[in-house]
Amino acid sequence: MEISTAQDGFWNLPLSERTALLKDISRLTGHIESWKFLDSLHDNLKVAAELYREDNDEELLKEIIETCEELEKKT
Repeated sequence: MEISTAQDGFWNLPLSERTALLKDISRLTGHIESWKFLDSLHDNLKVAAELYREDNDEELLKEIIETCEELEKKT
């Protein structure tokens, strides 16, 4: 959607159409950022779980639990 603001004629659209498109872009950008954050947490948890299986490190387990709690708050 962001591409549409750079296309010729976007700024010639009626104000209501531009406003609606810009609101959609903002809303969708927020969703995308949320997904990127959750995907990053997921990747971190996968790596931490693999390391924990190898080492049984209590500090790592604590970090995994904290990350899970953070993830739970975000969903």
